[in-house]
Amino acid sequence: MISLFDQSHGTTIFCDRREHSCVRYAVDDLADDLTRVSGRRPVLMDALPPAGAQHTLLVATLNLDGMAGYLAALGLDPSAIVGKEEHYMLAPFAGGLAVIGSDRRGTMWGIYECCRRYLGVDPLYLW
Repeated sequence: MISLFDQSHGTTIFCDRREHSCVRYAVDDLADDLTRVSGRRPVLMDALPPAGAQHTLLVATLNLDGMAGYLAALGLDPSAIVGKEEHYMLAPFAGGLAVIGSDRRGTMWGIYECCRRYLGVDPLYLW
């Protein structure tokens, strides 16, 4: 079971500082949705999570230098989306959930699917 937050712990969203602005905007939307659902504002980190971090949402784009190796070290296998355009995967790992995109648009779509699937927030709720 994925635990992004509980009564005593909020969520930390890790998003590498090299991510594109469209991914950063989607992360801000994700943080807003998490706040509405959990009642707590998540902590946003411009880095990758350290080993052992819990209640973690990792946002990662495969075509960033070194990202594939980092994901492999976490035990994540993004081979299903390698070389594809606008693809993503949502994958649980020891500390929480990873939203991995094949490119920046894939990462952005993955974030909105995470909001829909795990938080129950329709990405188009404003319309």
